[in-house]
Amino acid sequence: MDAASKPKLFFHIGQTKTGSTSLQAFMHANRDALQWRGLFYPASPPGDRHILKQRFLFDSVDQAAKGSGGAEFVWTRLAEQIVQRDAPINVISEEVFWHLFEDRPQRRRTAVQWMAKQLAHCDVHIVCYLRRQSDWVESWFNQIVKTDVSQTSRLSFEDFIARQERLGVMDYQQMLAVWAEAFGADRVIVRPWERGKLLRGNIVDDFCDLVGLKDMDDLKRPEDQQSSLSATALEAMLSFNRQPTAAAHKLKFTEAFRDELAKGSDKRFLLSAEQAAEIDARYAESNQQVARSFCHTDSLFSPPAEEARQLFSGLTVNELLDVVTRLFVAQQRSMDALSCRLDELESRASSSA
Repeated sequence: MDAASKPKLFFHIGQTKTGSTSLQAFMHANRDALQWRGLFYPASPPGDRHILKQRFLFDSVDQAAKGSGGAEFVWTRLAEQIVQRDAPINVISEEVFWHLFEDRPQRRRTAVQWMAKQLAHCDVHIVCYLRRQSDWVESWFNQIVKTDVSQTSRLSFEDFIARQERLGVMDYQQMLAVWAEAFGADRVIVRPWERGKLLRGNIVDDFCDLVGLKDMDDLKRPEDQQSSLSATALEAMLSFNRQPTAAAHKLKFTEAFRDELAKGSDKRFLLSAEQAAEIDARYAESNQQVARSFCHTDSLFSPPAEEARQLFSGLTVNELLDVVTRLFVAQQRSMDALSCRLDELESRASSSA
């Protein structure tokens, strides 16, 4: 069966921190409308907490690597859905595929080849949005500290960068090579995640245009799905992650910083302009190879804007006092709510007696 007769499938693999969740929220919110326009976006299984994404596909690859026979059923079922829908355009979107077996390169290569076999019935196009390394690593650090309680989320920023470089996830040519090998270099589509290079400055319009969908103005546009920790909240959360009971109380601690999660006016950076330039310089050759192999241009990213960076060098005394005060107020609010609830229950018990 030649490519022209196969269902066209756009397999969006990330990169993380390039607006993937906003894209997925858009497709989830407009699933029926998009299907009417010829795009099929498979739904997650009932009860899956990752309803916007196809995390179940990522999980199945891990199961397959462990020898689980049920993993193939997940992909067989996906193939059946695609054939049944008979849509001109099919989309899979899950950004954590960018981190697939990141610490085991050979297993990643085997897993990607396994997926290529599972999708052999489709004309597959791998889609990847890439962010400048210095921008990406700072944003990814923020995300990991905010959401995880793990050895990685306890690392200093310097050690975090060293880990990402050791894993090779900042060498984009190396990361994309396994996908190009399995699916074909001509089937890998790379887009730089830069506002000036994205259609209308956002991933939703850019991706829709990429897959061939036009006139999306009447569809729902969900709110921004990701908020970054402010510099103050980032430092506080990093300290919290290092506590022995962090995993049990992460949600409550995050709730205390609900109003401080967004960046707001806090634009302080962890990297100076010089440090960012040093990181980007280390990957300049790799980026050029990516640009020539997959974008047919000589450069992947635009020259960085010359801007004064206000560095974050740790919490000031006043900021630390503010953190402590907010935590106290949040705890007191919780205790007051519990006290009111107990009073209500006691009152009901007295009335019934």
